[in-house]
Amino acid sequence: MPEATRPCPECRNDAKQVYTETVRNMLHPFTNQEVEDEPQYRLCQTQDCEVVYFSDEIDQQFETDNVRVPVNFKLNSDERPYPLCYCFGYGKEDVATELDQTGESSVVEWITERVQAEECACRWKNPRGGCCLSDVRNAVEEFQ
Repeated sequence: MPEATRPCPECRNDAKQVYTETVRNMLHPFTNQEVEDEPQYRLCQTQDCEVVYFSDEIDQQFETDNVRVPVNFKLNSDERPYPLCYCFGYGKEDVATELDQTGESSVVEWITERVQAEECACRWKNPRGGCCLSDVRNAVEEFQ
């Protein structure tokens, strides 16, 4: 998928392309039926912008209340729950608890093993449509 960016219609910040199937899978039932097959959808990752997905080819956008899961990059970093890994259910609070109890974290290695075993479904479960490992690594560093 090309990495061309376009501005979000709301905040005007750059938004990258995202898979159509990601958009369709992330939206609430019936809202997901509004997703068209042909236009290219984009992802706005600006935290304080309500738009998550939009098309620059047709007049269509989907906001945070249209998405069926909490969108981590739209949340404040201290909000709970704060999802990190949408495939296996890990959140910031899980990382913090593990580090608190054991002094180390096994989450990055465990998720990496699952990704290598092709057990993840990031394209369909993560609002970004891609791997969560950078988010998980950042959380581990934040709490260490």
